[in-house]
Amino acid sequence: MRRLGDLRLACEVHWAIDKETLPFAMRTMMSAMGGPCNFVSKKGTYSFAEMRRITAATISFNGKSAPVPFNGHAFTPPLREQDWSDDSMIELAFDNDQAAQ
Repeated sequence: MRRLGDLRLACEVHWAIDKETLPFAMRTMMSAMGGPCNFVSKKGTYSFAEMRRITAATISFNGKSAPVPFNGHAFTPPLREQDWSDDSMIELAFDNDQAAQ
């Protein structure tokens, strides 16, 4: 289980640290678009990696639920979608055949 508000905060912290490593033009462009955690374009996403292979991911809050995009060892929560509360929970299911490394 992952809390959406915690993931939003982690994204903001990573961006604050990593943006200084980008060339000025790229950093400026990404900042103008809202940063990777709040892209105004739906093409921009921020994914979180897991050690184990993900087989399912779902977000839920107050009786509402929806699938969360995932691919292999990463999932992409709806960080910028304000209709999901910070208290929304993301449940991940993992491949039982793989042990955590």
